[in-house]
Amino acid sequence: MVEAQTFLSPVEVTHKQLRCLCELTMWMDYQRPMRQARFGYTVSSFYSLLHQVRSYCGDTPEAFARYFFSVKPVGRKPKDDDGNLAVLIVALRKQQHSVPEIKALLDTLGHSVSIGYVSKLLRQAGFTRLPRRTQTSREVKIASGEARGSSQSDVDLCLGVI
Repeated sequence: MVEAQTFLSPVEVTHKQLRCLCELTMWMDYQRPMRQARFGYTVSSFYSLLHQVRSYCGDTPEAFARYFFSVKPVGRKPKDDDGNLAVLIVALRKQQHSVPEIKALLDTLGHSVSIGYVSKLLRQAGFTRLPRRTQTSREVKIASGEARGSSQSDVDLCLGVI
């Protein structure tokens, strides 16, 4: 029953493509332009879709089922699956690092996060903005080595592993 409902009211793009392919390949050629217009495909886009499905699926039913019936997650992939990145960001903030400093440290460690992601995560963790610091105090902090953190041992020290 689920399969029938999938074809009667398709929601996924791949289900709509499959319904179009089924109808256009089952009926005779004189009805094809009318049916293509019904689905919104031109002749060239229909042949392109047909080529795409044939090249991906080949002759195997498993690949055909995987292409048309697998549910693809909607939205962005999560940046932090296991929570280690959030713990690292909070630990760096507890050491009084600013959001741009945290982003720079994470970039050196190979994590690609944005300043907005770091600030959003810190807001959710209950941190407020740091008070404004002068340029000289930032330069003193960098020169004295307090803003280090580019090595894994510094990150382990930050997390309390060592």
